[in-house]
Amino acid sequence: MKGKILLLDNDVGVLEGFRALFEHTGIEVYTTSSLLDFHSLIAQHDPDLILVDVNMATLKGNEVVSAARNRLTSSMVVLFSGISPIELKELSHAAGADGFLSKMEEPDAILKQVMSWVEQRRRLRGHA
Repeated sequence: MKGKILLLDNDVGVLEGFRALFEHTGIEVYTTSSLLDFHSLIAQHDPDLILVDVNMATLKGNEVVSAARNRLTSSMVVLFSGISPIELKELSHAAGADGFLSKMEEPDAILKQVMSWVEQRRRLRGHA
């Protein structure tokens, strides 16, 4: 297995697109648009990487990361969004996320960055 990713986004189309992008690499991909399912999926699958959309319907992604940061110590948590990279970087830092990723990047660039993060986290966890 090459790792596990959890995606939280309120746009089902975005979730399906990212699932398609990552699954062909052998990464297990879990997706949800529900905050209730989000916490359950973390506990169930212990993902290497969690991508959290900034613009969620009920809470902003940075608020989700801030509130859940204490429970997410073994997963890398990254905010992702289509907002400006400068704003995304600031939100990511303020929320205590491990990084940020723009949805506006080319798919190959997104895939390369995500694979790097997953591999890094798996090495730190002793799963490489």
